[in-house]
Amino acid sequence: MINETGKNLEEAVNVLAKVDGHLDGVFKIEGKTRKQWRNQLRVDFPEDEITFADLIKLGAKIANNYQIAARHRDHQTLTIDTLSRTRFDTYNREYKAILDDYIEKTGKALAQKSCEVKANAAVRELDSAIGTVKTIRDFWAKTCDTLVEARKSLEVVAHALSGDARIGRDFVVKLPR
Repeated sequence: MINETGKNLEEAVNVLAKVDGHLDGVFKIEGKTRKQWRNQLRVDFPEDEITFADLIKLGAKIANNYQIAARHRDHQTLTIDTLSRTRFDTYNREYKAILDDYIEKTGKALAQKSCEVKANAAVRELDSAIGTVKTIRDFWAKTCDTLVEARKSLEVVAHALSGDARIGRDFVVKLPR
């Protein structure tokens, strides 16, 4: 039983890795793949030592990248809000039209569940669009989170450098390997 569960879990992880790898190269966000965005927004810290000049460059890159990611995240959030409102209005309009049409034809009210099923069919494409936009918004939100963590790491190094500056040492921090 445990071996079978482990095997199933391993297969699921392999499938997920294949899907994720495929999406990295195919799924486009604002005209670029996820992999292209990650490469563009990546912030690499020097491995051996970091100077005050490096800090300034890294801080500027993090700030610029955060602005890009936050702008896209906020745009996707507004798009979700707009699509959700459109879905709500369309659903209610369709529900009422289906109910009114049935009453007009038969003189009786259609069952609530039947109206819901037909109204949901009318907004299926909007539901799909909302799901896709949420996925893209989540990508940007996670990118923003990653950049915030990079900024926090940079602040730790800056604090160490500021201590060296106060006591007149060189502006270099050696990083352990």
